[in-house]
Amino acid sequence: MSQKVHLYTGPHKGQRSSLYKLTIAAGKINNIDEAKLNEFHNELTALRDEFRLHAELEEKFIHPLIRERLPGIAWRKEEEHKIQHRDFDNLVSMSELMVSKSKNLEKRNEMGLELYRALNRFIALYLTHINEEEEFIQTGLWETCSQMELGSAMRDIILYQKPEELRNHLEMMLSSMNQDEITGLIAAGSKIVQPEALKKIYEIGERVVEPEDWVAIKSRLEKTEPQK
Repeated sequence: MSQKVHLYTGPHKGQRSSLYKLTIAAGKINNIDEAKLNEFHNELTALRDEFRLHAELEEKFIHPLIRERLPGIAWRKEEEHKIQHRDFDNLVSMSELMVSKSKNLEKRNEMGLELYRALNRFIALYLTHINEEEEFIQTGLWETCSQMELGSAMRDIILYQKPEELRNHLEMMLSSMNQDEITGLIAAGSKIVQPEALKKIYEIGERVVEPEDWVAIKSRLEKTEPQK
């Protein structure tokens, strides 16, 4: 299976899906439901941590290629990452404060509405950030790097992550990608990871991908396996 290496598409699909689900939850949350408020806060915090890891992986393994092949872009994206980290930290702080206002429901409602608005302001800016990465930077890397170089960067990104981080990352991605993308990702991963790790990827796919899609993906992957 020969195809271009997409360094951004899968992770960004997972992030978009998570952000959309989170903002829908923020808009619908009942501010007298302590359990739901804490659940939302935990999900927000976990996504903040995933975004930090995502930025770290980009800066460590993709930006060196950008600095060399597309001068002037990497530093700007890293400045945007700093702003995103600050803004996401502020969202988590707002959520923490809202959860603490159990004795002042009126104030909690006001804070909940502002958190919802602030989250959507963050999403609006972030979507512009990742669209540029996909539409312009990825295209530029295809034009200036070999697929081997990009595949090496993808391999390093996979191997750098701790098992729990990689599992969470894959759950976000596989639940948000289409059949072609998932098939390509797993086929590429099969050349990088050990059999036991590949087995875990299959387990994640079976859990988070729609059953009908997963059957089709497994069938396609079986056809790409080398004959023994």
